[in-house]
Amino acid sequence: MQLSENEISNKTIAFKKGLDGKTRIFDKRGVMLASIENGNLQMAKNEY
Repeated sequence: MQLSENEISNKTIAFKKGLDGKTRIFDKRGVMLASIENGNLQMAKNEY
């Protein structure tokens, strides 16, 4: 995964800022866990 200057990553989790202004949080498999918009954390609705 190539990271730009507005992305933070370690071996477990990655933060990506999208063009729509939302910051999305991904796990190491690339599954979105949550998004942050205007300071509000919205958990992703993961169905297993």
